[in-house]
Amino acid sequence: MGTISSSYMHHGKRLKLAATFEEGSKESFDVAQAELNAQLRERRRAATAKVVRQSFRKKKVAKDD
Repeated sequence: MGTISSSYMHHGKRLKLAATFEEGSKESFDVAQAELNAQLRERRRAATAKVVRQSFRKKKVAKDD
């Protein structure tokens, strides 16, 4: 069994993900690499900052009477 790994930064910490594959099998390696990429993509998507739109105050306009 072989292992491929990758890491990414999250809040200043390096997190490492790994996937195992069967040695000598290209198909197994490709599946493990696709699994690792999916894990990284999911972690990054979950860790992205949530954008919350702020409601801005309306500027008061002087009334002409």
